[in-house]
Order: sequence, then structure tokens, then C-alpha cells
Amino acid sequence: MTERHCHECGAVQMEEPKHNRSTPQLRRFYAIIRAAYLNWPEQPPSGFRPQNEEHLRRWLEMRAGLFTVTKQARITSTDPDKLYALMSEFFKHSKDTTLFNELDGNLLIQKQVKSIAYEAIKESAEFSRLKDAICEIIEIEVGVAAEKLLRESEKAA
Repeated sequence: MTERHCHECGAVQMEEPKHNRSTPQLRRFYAIIRAAYLNWPEQPPSGFRPQNEEHLRRWLEMRAGLFTVTKQARITSTDPDKLYALMSEFFKHSKDTTLFNELDGNLLIQKQVKSIAYEAIKESAEFSRLKDAICEIIEIEVGVAAEKLLRESEKAA
């Protein structure tokens, strides 16, 4: 919030900051996610299988670096790969689409995706960097450029 003074009485008025992001930019972002979801391969390089569009969006945002680490645990008493598989299976049906587990060597990491709300990402350039990173991940996973997926989806509609 920023302060501004009334020209007549001098009273301080709080003004909400204006956002530089646009609604059409956000709609295009969601359209790209939808196109990726509709074209998501059975066996992507990452092995990730989204439950729905929202789950895919959150996973892509996490992969693009929009997350905070919420928990970490070093695994030493059992096979890390087996424990990771067990934990992944356990959380597979979790309703929280913002939480993801990763295994880095013997370190189990829980990541929580940050918000893309206007208050969290105000600038168009910052949002564009996130979208570009997500488009690169989509191309790796699907094998087709995100923009091409979007164009093909628009033609089909």
C-alpha cells in the first residue's frame, strides 16, 4: 500500500498498488496449462502423472522454482529409493496439490508451491519469466513446444 494525501484536507489515504500483470496474460497461461494437460504423455521423462490441470499447474510451478522447502529428512537407516517410493505412494492421494516430495541422494525434501496470485507476483516481467520456464518444462515433458500445443488446441476447439 502507498500513501497519498488529499488535496483538500491533507488527510492520508491508503492506495492499493496497481498490478502490472494483465488478465489476458493469466488466461493465456492457464490455456497453455490446459493444452499441456490434454497432451500429457503416458510416460513423460519425469514420470509425473498429474491428477488434473490444477495438479499439473502446481507441479510445473514447483519445477520452475516457485516453491519453499517445508520439510527435509536425511534417510540413513533404510534404502532411500524404497522409502521415497513408499512416501510418494502415501501422498499420491493427498488433496493438497501444493505439496511435492523429492529425493536428492538420501535427502527427502518436501516442497510447497508458492502462490501466483496478483499480490504474490505483481510484475508482468516476473510472471513472464515463470511462464517461460514452465513452457520449457512442458516442451521437455511433452516433446512439443507449449505455444504449438496451444495453437493446436485452439484450432481443435
